[in-house]
Amino acid sequence: MYKKCIYFSRFIADAGSSGGSRRSAQLLREFSFLFPEVVTSCVEKSYLKRLENKIKFLIASKLIPANEYKLWEKDFQSTAHHLHASSHSWVASVLKDKTIDLALVDDPILFSPIVKALKKKGIKIIGFSHNLESTVLGQFNSQSQFKLFEKEINMMSLCDLIITISREETCILDNFGINAVFFPYYPNPENFKRLESVRSKRANSTKHDVLMLGTASNKPTLVGMKHVISSWEKYKIYKHLGSLIVVGFGTEKLKKIAKGQGIKFLGYLPDEDLNNLLSQVRACICYQKRGAGSLTRIIEMLIAGIPVLANSHAARSYYNIKGVIEFHSFDSLKTVLNYDEFKY
Repeated sequence: MYKKCIYFSRFIADAGSSGGSRRSAQLLREFSFLFPEVVTSCVEKSYLKRLENKIKFLIASKLIPANEYKLWEKDFQSTAHHLHASSHSWVASVLKDKTIDLALVDDPILFSPIVKALKKKGIKIIGFSHNLESTVLGQFNSQSQFKLFEKEINMMSLCDLIITISREETCILDNFGINAVFFPYYPNPENFKRLESVRSKRANSTKHDVLMLGTASNKPTLVGMKHVISSWEKYKIYKHLGSLIVVGFGTEKLKKIAKGQGIKFLGYLPDEDLNNLLSQVRACICYQKRGAGSLTRIIEMLIAGIPVLANSHAARSYYNIKGVIEFHSFDSLKTVLNYDEFKY
């Protein structure tokens, strides 16, 4: 049995927050038998600024290659600076002051300094792959994506085990000789009860409209939402499925791209209001042109008894599951009412 385990995380484990935070909460729950101590890169802004300045100093001192950050998209470079600075801080503090038998590390490419230091010390490493980060839209420099992907695979190969959220990414890692295990997302008991309650309410409710739920600050989600909004109007899908109800953090800014009818913007909703809405919608739509990992939202909708309309990319890791209705074009959504699964 491991005597000392530390979880180096990029999230605040919160089952009621973003997909990454919900996944972290699940992993922390499942690995609770190791009694891991959690250290996170989520710190207050003044500390973040000091960390970024430290990275700039290390680059200027040629202790860190500047070209490493050019692999990332310009808008993501400050995040990469921050996460690497957190890693350097942990190497100088956590590894110096503590004896560790096992380390749990989020997305190794983003915490490469701590991964390398752990490997050098012979400490066992379990990496949590929330996404293959080199494939996430808005994070990589398009001219350097293959180089970044190679670096990510190399960092994962330093780990003794990689746990993924996606069947497809597990297959990719397996083919690179990396010891990878698919461990799907599932909500915590509290959220499960909430979703079950929604399912019960849906048994006697009148259904109308289609929900699109997501956080607009996530670029793959934002791009997908914009495409759904424009297509809902272009193909007049509202005449067949009802209005598209757009909900989530930051979605208010999408109002400006809606030009016609059939779109309602509700922004962020408290849990009680969201639960009431979930008990009444006909379905939830998930659409991504590109994206990594797997959508935690799909399994939550299925538990709540809500059919999910998903294009092929968004449906990854959920293919051929009852309640998930895969579509290939928005024009085909006009006939979705013919599917028995829509009554899921």
